Amino acid sequence: MLQLLLGHRPALAFHVETWQLPTHLQWRVSEILNGLSLEASDWSQIVGAMFVAGTNVGVRDAVEKAGSEAIKGTFRWLECDAYQRQLPPQAWREALASRAADRVRENELLQANQLALCSWFLSPEGARQLLNVSRRDIQALEAQPLKDVPEQLRLHSAFLLVALGLQNGGAEGVKFVVKGFFLVYEALASQQLPIGILAVVVSRAALSRSLARMG
Repeated sequence: MLQLLLGHRPALAFHVETWQLPTHLQWRVSEILNGLSLEASDWSQIVGAMFVAGTNVGVRDAVEKAGSEAIKGTFRWLECDAYQRQLPPQAWREALASRAADRVRENELLQANQLALCSWFLSPEGARQLLNVSRRDIQALEAQPLKDVPEQLRLHSAFLLVALGLQNGGAEGVKFVVKGFFLVYEALASQQLPIGILAVVVSRAALSRSLARMG
């Protein structure tokens, strides 16, 4: 039945509900899709549905087939408030790290929340190489109230802004440190550290010293 349905209407895989089916059925859907001749734009929509659903099934295959369109698909998560209670599994970060790096490298005009999500995929080394306070999308993220960042990316974004402000080391970096300072300080105090970007580069003492020096 799945073979027949998806063969005639592969767009069924664009729906989040498809990737909320029991796991063995998701694997069958993934297998069928891999046998179809679909465009990268189709796979981008499939990636988007899978990412929003938070599935672990067939992640690498879908990302590979979506190619440079894969990151665009994940932006769908930013538009789905009902699904923003949690971020998808680690497998997505591993599969999309290089795609996110390409997107960030090629485009400095990402929307603030798109930049926040892309940076969540990056490795610490990739973030250090690609992101800085002179980027317009980083400046847009700093200018946006943190409450307007999806909740699951909020602490990550605060760490990002603080780390980039400290990396700058000058007066220009002060406002970035100040923007995320209290969220980061409280997270360090309570040991609620994000798994991702640059959390290892700061400590409460380092934050206090750096803020005083930069001020």
